[in-house]
Amino acid sequence: MAEDCGRKYLLLTIVVASSLNYYCLAENCPRNLTHTVVNEGAKTSFQRENNGQLVQWQVMPSSVVFNKLKNITNYDDLVTSQFNNVTYAVNASELTIFSSTVAPQGSMPYSTAGLYILNYRNPNCTTAANLIVISNGPVCSCDASDLNNVQLTCSVVYAESTTQPNYPILTWRNSSGGQVKQEKPNPVSVDSSTKQSTSQVVNCKW
Repeated sequence: MAEDCGRKYLLLTIVVASSLNYYCLAENCPRNLTHTVVNEGAKTSFQRENNGQLVQWQVMPSSVVFNKLKNITNYDDLVTSQFNNVTYAVNASELTIFSSTVAPQGSMPYSTAGLYILNYRNPNCTTAANLIVISNGPVCSCDASDLNNVQLTCSVVYAESTTQPNYPILTWRNSSGGQVKQEKPNPVSVDSSTKQSTSQVVNCKW
């Protein structure tokens, strides 16, 4: 029964609630940033409107106490000295993050998980989005001790901004791809920089 339970339901989708524009100060604000969820170690990027102007990229790393704001660029395409070109790259249309992390690694003093902020000068506009990095999971277990109440539980451990959190949505799909359940559970802290979200399906039997 436990094996059947694990085969029938699979937590295969992890998303965020929406693409939020936190601070838009102009009606004609260029393209907003989009929340992103990736596994630890993945390469990813934030896309922006290529309108010919230089912009400022900033980040509030999840691993920094009080999520202090760090400048990645300062209205140019040069990564600041507190970071390095092994971590970030910038061009006219995107910010590239070479390795998504939940904690400092190697020469990188901060996690790359956190809140990313894009500042335009003309129009005067700021937009932001979270990079949620999953460090472990989904990790699942099946309790078939009661055949009338079989339970499949899955958890993910992740890091994101603590000042503007946007908790992951956990979506259950059956073996045919149909959606069975979707929720955004309240996370619990694992350590100073990571959280864990857990979801459960009951009576997951053939």
